[in-house]
Amino acid sequence: MGPFADGRVILKSWQVLPSVVAPAIMFILLFVLPLDMTMSRIFMSGQEHLEKSRLLAIIKLEGALFFALLLSWIPFFIKITSPVN
Repeated sequence: MGPFADGRVILKSWQVLPSVVAPAIMFILLFVLPLDMTMSRIFMSGQEHLEKSRLLAIIKLEGALFFALLLSWIPFFIKITSPVN
């Protein structure tokens, strides 16, 4: 929904999803994903090789999702932080 959010707040009908709900969920995910990556790294200590490789795959997937989420929302960040003419 990042490309569809244009910085305007619309509180009517389905347009509340890209204008209010999606940006709020995006900010939550930007905090939760690194926390989960950290917890997966902590759980890796003292585990067997198979479990370590599973957790490492989870960390890599969450890292890729984090950067994809961040990159897809950059136009929204630029729009809401740029001065109004």
